[in-house]
Amino acid sequence: MRLMKSHFEFLANELIHEVFDYLSSFDLIKSFSKLNKRFSHLISQRVVKIDLSHLSKNQYENLTHIIPLNQIYFLKISNKWTINILSRISFNLMNNLQVLILYHINYNDLRNLFESKSMFLVFQQLNTLKIQSTNFNELDGQRIFVLRKIFSQMPKLRVCQIPLMDVNDFDDLTPTSTLQQLILDYCTMICLDRLLNYVPNAQSLSIRLYIDLQNFSKDLSITKVHSIKSNIRSLEISTINNIPFNHIEDLFKKSFNHLETLKFFFKTDALSQSSLDYIDSKRWECLLRSILSLQYFYFCIEMPVESEIISNSFEKNQFFSKRNWKFSSQVYTYSFNTILRIHTDPYPKRSLDIIPSKLFPDNNNTNNGDDDDSMYSNVRNLRILIDSTSTSILNNLSTVIYKNVTSLTLISNRTFNEQVFLTYLFSIINRDNIIHLKIQLDNCSKNFLLNFIENLKNLSSLTISTYQSWSKLIQLTSYVSKSNIRLLTVYEVLTDFNQFELLHELFNQLETVSVNITSIDDCYRLLTLLFIGNKRRQVENLRSLAIKCDFHEPDAIANWVRSNVLRKLSYKCTTSALIIWL
Repeated sequence: MRLMKSHFEFLANELIHEVFDYLSSFDLIKSFSKLNKRFSHLISQRVVKIDLSHLSKNQYENLTHIIPLNQIYFLKISNKWTINILSRISFNLMNNLQVLILYHINYNDLRNLFESKSMFLVFQQLNTLKIQSTNFNELDGQRIFVLRKIFSQMPKLRVCQIPLMDVNDFDDLTPTSTLQQLILDYCTMICLDRLLNYVPNAQSLSIRLYIDLQNFSKDLSITKVHSIKSNIRSLEISTINNIPFNHIEDLFKKSFNHLETLKFFFKTDALSQSSLDYIDSKRWECLLRSILSLQYFYFCIEMPVESEIISNSFEKNQFFSKRNWKFSSQVYTYSFNTILRIHTDPYPKRSLDIIPSKLFPDNNNTNNGDDDDSMYSNVRNLRILIDSTSTSILNNLSTVIYKNVTSLTLISNRTFNEQVFLTYLFSIINRDNIIHLKIQLDNCSKNFLLNFIENLKNLSSLTISTYQSWSKLIQLTSYVSKSNIRLLTVYEVLTDFNQFELLHELFNQLETVSVNITSIDDCYRLLTLLFIGNKRRQVENLRSLAIKCDFHEPDAIANWVRSNVLRKLSYKCTTSALIIWL
């Protein structure tokens, strides 16, 4: 009998496309583009999603030669380094680009993109534009320029995310009839009042809302203005500071009469009587009854309370029971504060705070392996406030599992049993999903850090604030080099340059680093170590370096970089930081 060997290329086109669905665009294009005519044809049939925000410099350089510009429908770019290289791309060939996400970009670079002739047609055809994590401290003129483009010169734009809008911005804007979904990261009450008149056809609005304390009287007057007929059907509001509940009531009655879906999140650190209005189920019932079209309601209220004995009146309210809107409540104490959390089930937010000594029951978890059945299936960002690590916390761990968490933060100002905590932690999360880790501890051992480096296989971003952070990291350099960690932020000041070989090796395998130093001389030492000291051993993978220090003469730093660093790089120096892009 002849043995038949199975080859990937013998598969039917439909099966190959299914395999391609599991690959990132970068891996797909790099592996199969121009392999042969058949695979080139298969790739040409696919629209491509390109995320440049996490690629190394070498990966990006390789990708630009083979990237099929006319097939890109989704593009995510990040920071000045990527923006500079993008200037080499012929954007006019991206005739299928529909979604553009700009991450960690400032308004100066945004303006340059909008003014680029090659980008004009791209912005004209975009369906979705999201501007994320930009610098809010840019000149208002730059921000207004970008907003005018969005509101007036993007005729096909339907979905937009904007970091910040001010009430005075609207003096320079004209209403847009195209936007259907708007995400606004920061906005005042009075700004929201004007915004609704400028997006008359918007169906969905997500907003972080706060009161401008400097113009508090103006925000108070919002309720006296005539009603606004908005077409918003889906609304998500997160409050940032302690907005009185009666302001929220008046806002809804005046502006949101056609809601079908409402998500409302309130969190405050202030203990006040006005905050307690947010957990008054009767007032919520009265408010929601006035919205006749409402079908779906999600909310989460978090606030300090004086006592752990707080009744959850929502559970007994017949109005909510008849609509099958279920509620859970938790009370926990951390660092002398007693915190109350009341939320609809399942827990609706992406971020959650927990403490090891307090088990929050997962009433929805049926243990059938289905993530959607879990009370906390929506949680992506988990913050653990470490209060106790006695062996008792290991009991009944199976009742709470945060399966979908990708970002983990550990906070403690006390010593704790590290091994018990690690056992607890790895029992409640899926360690393969963790991409971002932030450690804010007074102290921890080197082995504690090593456990994370070895067990979180997909960890790419590490932020550390603990005693002797640099000493421990340098000792773990060989382990870090074998990991997937590419972004490192250390809050402890770097002062010891004696172990320069290990320090150089550590920096050489990272792509993005943020460092704190104490003096200009230490800045020169670090730059010399990385870029000057040994031409045969310069860092190759590093693409972004932020050095934070009090620079009294930033021009002197800039002149030193120009005179001594021969590598091609871009940089910006202020009185508080030197940022380098390679």
